[in-house]
Amino acid sequence: MVELTPLPLIITANAAVGKRWANLAAEVLGGVIGGLICLLGTADLAGARVLSPAPNVDMQRALDLTVMATGLLAAAVASWPVRSRIARVLPIDSQSPVQALALSLSVILFGVDIASISFTDVLASANAQPPLSLGDLVLDQMPFLILALLGVGLFSRRQLSDSLDRLGLVGPSWWHLAIALAAAGAFFGFSQQMDSLSHATTPHPVRAVHRHPGGARPRPRAWPGQEIHEHHRSVCLPHQLQLVGWHRYRRCSRERGHRGRGVADRRVGLRGLEAPPQRRSLRRRLTDWLVRLPAQG
Repeated sequence: MVELTPLPLIITANAAVGKRWANLAAEVLGGVIGGLICLLGTADLAGARVLSPAPNVDMQRALDLTVMATGLLAAAVASWPVRSRIARVLPIDSQSPVQALALSLSVILFGVDIASISFTDVLASANAQPPLSLGDLVLDQMPFLILALLGVGLFSRRQLSDSLDRLGLVGPSWWHLAIALAAAGAFFGFSQQMDSLSHATTPHPVRAVHRHPGGARPRPRAWPGQEIHEHHRSVCLPHQLQLVGWHRYRRCSRERGHRGRGVADRRVGLRGLEAPPQRRSLRRRLTDWLVRLPAQG
């Protein structure tokens, strides 16, 4: 129920609408929520480890500093000088404490997401989570529904029917359904294209995930690094170094009738693979050194 943390602030902001101290409440509430986020980044930087772990120390420090900067920015946009200038660009009511708090929460959501995607292993975190059921999916979205209803003033400024109308939760027309289906198809096609683009432009996370025989779920592996695959008997390396296996040295094998890399890798041991001695490039020398490093350790 971490998503319900700003609930008291939302209730206070709705109570302050139309009051003489509405502007003060907007600045104080934005400063409180921004200060909490900044304290989270500071605590993690001090060693409390309250944020998601990063792959290394430098990225963890960058994550903490980004979260701290996000908290400061969220508090800054709630101040009257900044908020009044933003209202000239965005269609918001600069006098409303509810919209001022919503502006601060939007900055926090955007900044924390950017920090998590940029400096943490999102792939490993996603695979570490248990599979979601339909009930889990519904329960995970319930806090957002509660925040939305109370955010538009349910039980404080509006009744239930007015709150549903304000959120747009009304009976759909036929053209609403047509637009929804068209949008779903467009988003599905967009996600497929983005997935193909990510495989083409960032193959490292894809190389770092391998699938075991029998339909097991993928397991994340740290990158960059090396790892001997227990089934395929190959070494997972960055794409600049290429995978080292029988397919790299198949001309040196005396066996015949190989139909695939999996069969050949079981017949040819990794320690017995030797690169041709003539004209070994720097990349090949580095590859051989990475292959022999686990055996020496």
